[in-house]
Amino acid sequence: MSQLKEILEKEKERGSLEQCAVIHLFREGTFYRAYEWSAWLCVRYFAELKVTHRMLKGGEWGALC
Repeated sequence: MSQLKEILEKEKERGSLEQCAVIHLFREGTFYRAYEWSAWLCVRYFAELKVTHRMLKGGEWGALC
């Protein structure tokens, strides 16, 4: 399981159009989760997924799917 800080850094590394089309999924237990841009792509192209929002430490919002 990746640390949240590492996950968010990976999500911020999108510099080109090709990288913006990639969905990063992170395994957490028996589930896979997508964060930030990857979560948006999941909802955009796979509308059957449930999106939850959680307040992160420091007052930031993060989208989980």
